Amino acid sequence: MPLEALGGEHPLFLFQRGLRHLIRDEFAPCIADLRAGIARNQESAALNRDMQKVIDRAQQALDAGAKSPNPG
Repeated sequence: MPLEALGGEHPLFLFQRGLRHLIRDEFAPCIADLRAGIARNQESAALNRDMQKVIDRAQQALDAGAKSPNPG
């Protein structure tokens, strides 16, 4: 079953969408979706810990980008 069939509030759908944002360097929406997925995931504490690690790295990248000088 495709994850889309689970619906937009299901944690696995949110994790998938968050990771898709991540591969496009869309860090803010990545973080938002992963946090929403963690909040809804009551089945796997280990998965939540892994997603939190991704959030932490995405936040670092977001912070680094915000501090980078504007080219030009």
